[in-house]
Amino acid sequence: MTTLGQATTLLSAGIGAGVLNTVVGSGSLLPLTAMLGLGFGPVPAAIAVNVGLLPGGIAGAVGYRRYLPPDGRLLVTLTAAALVGAMLGAGALLVVPADAVSGAAPVCVVAASILVMVQPVLHRRPARGAGCGHAVPSPSATGASQPPRPAEPTLAQHSVAVTATALLAPPTVAAPPPPRRRRWLVPAVLAASAYGGSITAALGIVYAGALTAALGSAASLHTVNAIKITLCGVVSVAASMVFVVTDAVPWTPTLLIGAGTLVGGWLGAIAGQRLPPNALRGLLAATGLASASYFTL
Repeated sequence: MTTLGQATTLLSAGIGAGVLNTVVGSGSLLPLTAMLGLGFGPVPAAIAVNVGLLPGGIAGAVGYRRYLPPDGRLLVTLTAAALVGAMLGAGALLVVPADAVSGAAPVCVVAASILVMVQPVLHRRPARGAGCGHAVPSPSATGASQPPRPAEPTLAQHSVAVTATALLAPPTVAAPPPPRRRRWLVPAVLAASAYGGSITAALGIVYAGALTAALGSAASLHTVNAIKITLCGVVSVAASMVFVVTDAVPWTPTLLIGAGTLVGGWLGAIAGQRLPPNALRGLLAATGLASASYFTL
């Protein structure tokens, strides 16, 4: 029986998780810590958090959908990889000790945080042949004058526009990564999704690191965030199906967390789009490093 205090704790943790997961990632640490603090075991806690994150993931994905790349094939491929990986990870959680799965968490999160921070240096120049919605050819290469390169969305641009109406705005144009960078992106998403299907903590940071390294200048950081949120939602759907079919879901805490993440995901979509790219990048990396510290304590 869940008391009022326990319900409030789980609902609040869910709201915080929804906001953090949409903006940066690692929000799942809040309800996971709350569940463990209330006396739940690590496996039931991980299952409740994984399923409970689903409403927030959907709300965040809707809020960021206008930043998704128009390359449907890329998104379908990454979604398929996320589905397969998440189901494998969810199945592993039911048969493998949780400690064996979570041991790789700090390494993955630290590596991803570093990739997010060094992305501007790694991709200062667009890759040759990249079909890029943001990059334009130089005037000397075309012999004609070109329009200026569009700037990243700024705080001023979003301070009024990002409202409930803005969440339903039509998609903007973003670009796919160069083909040679896609080769390792799909395996990376598959592996990250397997981790997310079991111990979902900091999955957004891991996705963000892989996506920023692969997409580079072919997409803005908000586009990376949109893909990351979508893939996290896919992982929650796939893992939830496994846990529901196997009757492994502790429903009361899961529903409380889910209600919180639904509200938090919507709020996070508004807040995240107001952040300038450099601030968002710094927040991603800082949250990732803090998450890695949590796992090692």
